[in-house]
Amino acid sequence: MGNVDAENMTMKHYAIYDPKTKVVQSIVSTDNKDIVKDTPNLVEVPAGTVIDQPDDWVYVPSTGKLKFVGRVVQPDEVETWVNEQLASSDWTQFPDSPLSADDRAAWAAYRDALRKFKVSYKPVKKPAWPTPPTGKAAYAVIMNDRLNQYAETQAARITRGRDRLAMTYLQKQLEARDVLATTNPVAADYPHLSVEVGVTAPDIVGVAKAVLAKAAAWSAANAQIELARQKFQAALKAASTNAGIDTAFSTARSSIDAAVTTLLAV
Repeated sequence: MGNVDAENMTMKHYAIYDPKTKVVQSIVSTDNKDIVKDTPNLVEVPAGTVIDQPDDWVYVPSTGKLKFVGRVVQPDEVETWVNEQLASSDWTQFPDSPLSADDRAAWAAYRDALRKFKVSYKPVKKPAWPTPPTGKAAYAVIMNDRLNQYAETQAARITRGRDRLAMTYLQKQLEARDVLATTNPVAADYPHLSVEVGVTAPDIVGVAKAVLAKAAAWSAANAQIELARQKFQAALKAASTNAGIDTAFSTARSSIDAAVTTLLAV
């Protein structure tokens, strides 16, 4: 920061700063007086001063000088962070939230503080970030999110979640039901099932039965995953300690694992 700049000494260095926040946005080097004259929000960098990270600096209008303040957190960063916090805690305010009334109120207050913080924020080096609820209220949110993510990850193993494949499986089920409801079905009339004739089963009826059997097994497994998730949310309401939440989480996870394992073995 106090080193002598080794670049061409005939070239002067200028900082371009944001007119609202006064935070330095970039550094330009030029000896062209017209460029200097025509560029707004420009201030000369003192000789011997090296600015490696522009947003560590701000322009102070009262002194007409640049000041090193360290990393300044910008409004767009704050907005992104606040929006992420709000999105991740939306469920705490749902009517079926597993949180107690007191915990729900604590999260409502935190969410309100986030919104106010975003609106009133002025760029500083160390923002006074709103503090989320602590204790069981916070732990319940963390563990609920963790279980939901785990449930989605495991469900993806059995649904093969890509859109095209999901649509293909749905179409196979529709064709399979039609096959079993038709007398003497012709394989060529069922393009999604006919490709499995001789692979899954020797004829179109056999393929249809196999597809519907797999669909039934998937539906049962998915229902078990959802049941485990719902039971965990109910357990969150009843748990009085973090240890109680951990026990409920382990139980729910075991139920999800069992459902997936059963289906994959089919």
